[in-house]
Amino acid sequence: MRKTVLAVTILASLNLAIPGHAVPPPTFPITILALGGGGGCYFESTGSTTHGKLGTGPNFQNSDSSSHTVSQRDGFWDFSVAAGDSRFTLIHASGGYVASCDGANASVVYRTALKAPAKPATPSFTVAWADSSADASWTYEVQYRIGSGAWRSWKHGTTKRSATFSGATNKTYFFEARATAGGGTTNWSPARKVAT
Repeated sequence: MRKTVLAVTILASLNLAIPGHAVPPPTFPITILALGGGGGCYFESTGSTTHGKLGTGPNFQNSDSSSHTVSQRDGFWDFSVAAGDSRFTLIHASGGYVASCDGANASVVYRTALKAPAKPATPSFTVAWADSSADASWTYEVQYRIGSGAWRSWKHGTTKRSATFSGATNKTYFFEARATAGGGTTNWSPARKVAT
């Protein structure tokens, strides 16, 4: 049985400039492999982490002799990667992104955290769950918890990409977010800890 190999690598601390394009910010170097036979493939993480910051994302490298389609479950991306070619996608909204290879074997391939200061100077601080390149039609849910308490809804169905959170002093907050495109809603992002 013929095995196919589709490697996914994350752009990692490359200092390469492309004319007319900003240098991608550094992120965690990881590799995700898709192994299969009979025209199928699936993702398998071989790195120590699968999450990064807003504006980073996975680079799908196809080492097989056939092309493969990489689709994101919620409609954030859907493209083919030709044999011996690679294609990367940058993620502009916080969430857990589930992708499939050739329409099967879906798994979380990348989790993007939201932005918030770890130790803000005041108990009121900015939380950002999408960057300026996020599509204007996307909506977001953002929730928080205090310490180990229950999650509480903060923003629901908002098109805003950030907001100011008014907290209290000497508290530990956790924030997570997920994004909705035309096709569906991502999983929740990794939780971001903020200690006031």
